[in-house]
Amino acid sequence: MIKIGTRPNLFYPSMFIIFNGLRKIDSIIMEKYFNFSCDTLFIFLMFFADFLSGLTIYLSQQKFLRKKDSGAYKFMGIELIKNELDMNRPDGTCKILLLFFLGSYLDFVEYIFSSYYLPGEYGQISISLEWRLKSFIICTSALFCYFILGLPIFKHQKISLIIILICLIILVVTEMIEYYQDRIFKVIFFLVINQAFNSGLDVIEKYLLEYDFLNPFIMLMTEGLIGLFYSSLFAIYQNPFQKIKSVYKMDPGKMPFLIIFLIIFFILTCVRNIYRVITNKLYSPTNKALFDYILTPLIIVYYFISKDNNDNDLYSFIINLFISLITVFCSLIYNDFIIIFCCDMERNTHYEVSKRASVMDLEALNDSDCDSTFNEQFF
Repeated sequence: MIKIGTRPNLFYPSMFIIFNGLRKIDSIIMEKYFNFSCDTLFIFLMFFADFLSGLTIYLSQQKFLRKKDSGAYKFMGIELIKNELDMNRPDGTCKILLLFFLGSYLDFVEYIFSSYYLPGEYGQISISLEWRLKSFIICTSALFCYFILGLPIFKHQKISLIIILICLIILVVTEMIEYYQDRIFKVIFFLVINQAFNSGLDVIEKYLLEYDFLNPFIMLMTEGLIGLFYSSLFAIYQNPFQKIKSVYKMDPGKMPFLIIFLIIFFILTCVRNIYRVITNKLYSPTNKALFDYILTPLIIVYYFISKDNNDNDLYSFIINLFISLITVFCSLIYNDFIIIFCCDMERNTHYEVSKRASVMDLEALNDSDCDSTFNEQFF
């Protein structure tokens, strides 16, 4: 028997998925019609989007609190307390700053790989490989959460993780067989490192949010500033405006439209990043990894239909689509969105824990009512 496990605040991860998909569509349009991709300008736009979105929402948050009296309020799903006492953080300022620089560095390297280095290495290799290997984020996020954050892994999660790992191994082996060349080993290696850095950033952010009680939007703003510093150093090596100049030289008439799509990319990144940190705050890095991967089946279908690169092979398409659907299904089981009532796999799921908590609350309420009746009759 299978049940759907409902969770609170699903609006925020849903918006993260939507804006993640819209940004991907925007980048595909720029690549297809303007030949504008794998550019270091994206790195500046992404980090500036981190800074601006974090600053904007933080100022809005403070304006919201100024209108309220003392007490607890919710702002974008996050509970805020006005006039709260200074909280004693377990970590000192030096460690928090070190984690900021480490997280921003992982984010920076991940951007470098995905926006600059790896697209130029694809060649005749499947262009959708980066998205298909995102299942590795789910595995690494689960392991990082277990060893670093101390989050337990229950039976249904272990089984789901094993199946996801098997699917990942099948994916890597079939990819190596189909594109047997030196380049494929290098691309897969760097993609795996890239995904590990991605999940590492999520776990660092979760640690800062939950253990050091940091405001998520201050965190996002600070990461953006540090990322801009890293990007400025990289700009010494690679001019971020070089690709724009080449597009202008080839066809000046396309420049206004390209700028419009770059502005759209920036706005979508701002909104996506806001919902990304909220999702990580309200849920967990493994949940965020699921929401990051969930569009992969659609990406595979798109690249097959569009006949881009070598994604038009029917057998590879069927295998990859099947693997991605299994991975999504197992990820939903891992994160308690699908409950399997078999082999005791429903135990310790969010659905069962919530149900037991409701029963306990009802029993406590009934006991309270009985005590009240007893007091009325005999006292």
